[in-house]
Amino acid sequence: MNQDASGATPAQHPLASIVPLALPLVAQTISVLHALWNPQSWPAGIPATLQAEVLAITTYERNSFLGDHEGTGGGGGGAYDTEDASTLVSSSSITIASELAALRLYLYNLRVACYQFMGQLTQVRDVLYATPSFAQIVTTSTFANIDFIELRHWRHLLSTNGCLLLFFIY
Repeated sequence: MNQDASGATPAQHPLASIVPLALPLVAQTISVLHALWNPQSWPAGIPATLQAEVLAITTYERNSFLGDHEGTGGGGGGAYDTEDASTLVSSSSITIASELAALRLYLYNLRVACYQFMGQLTQVRDVLYATPSFAQIVTTSTFANIDFIELRHWRHLLSTNGCLLLFFIY
């Protein structure tokens, strides 16, 4: 292990111990989220209108694309959407529309959290790159169904995983 000038060993990064376990799980979650935008991955019989409602853009994402970075708590580059959540939680009656909005919010926040976690893994490169099948895990899951994801997903993926994606370029 490396030592500094005083002879002490540097503290291990908190993520280092969980990388081998968490990487495949988070990558698989990203793969499933990307598959939702592939029309062929949905079971037969689910109306296209319902699919469109589930996959619609959240209020937070729409506002961030329009440049409203303060009114919604962030710039869409990785912040979580909480604006819609407070409205949904305080709602006294549950409707199909509120349930669909909650599902959209969940999918958005889950996708952002997974992308952010993958981006944080670049802080422990030596452990990450030493993980068995690292390249295969990332390419087969993160890039699965990539041709079906939307620009907003690309925006989050690239803003939070730029360093990780450079691994595959070089």
